[in-house]
Amino acid sequence: MSGRDYVGLLRAKKNLNKNSINSKGAILKILLIVYDNDAHIFIFPLGLAYLASACRNAGHEVKIYNQDVYHWPEEHLTELLNKERFDVAGVGVIGGYYQHRKLLKISEVVNKSEQRPFFVIGCHGPSPEAEYFLRKTQADTAVIGEGEVTIVDLLKTLEEKGDLVQVQGIVFFKDEKFIQHPGGRLLKILIRFLFPLRIYFRWTITP
Repeated sequence: MSGRDYVGLLRAKKNLNKNSINSKGAILKILLIVYDNDAHIFIFPLGLAYLASACRNAGHEVKIYNQDVYHWPEEHLTELLNKERFDVAGVGVIGGYYQHRKLLKISEVVNKSEQRPFFVIGCHGPSPEAEYFLRKTQADTAVIGEGEVTIVDLLKTLEEKGDLVQVQGIVFFKDEKFIQHPGGRLLKILIRFLFPLRIYFRWTITP
């Protein structure tokens, strides 16, 4: 991680430290879940911070449920979802057996909540085998690839009660049929980084 990324991470953590982001005139109320990684050292997920910022900039209200800091049991999340209504709940998970089991536990809580929100999963875990993850978690959709643009498009579609087919970079079931939309858009900053990197390796590494 570069120094600039680390500074950005610290700022994101500071901004989200109160466990919520409030925005006047919010369109949708969103709960982003940081699952308990069972570690003694906590670093706020940079990707989730980007998503929270993108949603907030789009005018939505975002609340962070940080299980990884407070080590709350799943019952605590059940109480929150039953007490407070959210339009959308999202969780991202990386690969790994432990993380997979945590995702299933959190998914069970979300699905059984009395005021079940629209459920979104994402990050490295679901991307390679999205259909499998959707069936196991019973999530409404999975975001594939970079999510900062996709999540805003998805929320706009939900707010306008539009068709999910028009959202790039997501997968979902419709009439029991698995729908995989063409991949989401790469962020310009990533394109600017990856293209020169490709040129560098092309010209500096020989077979």
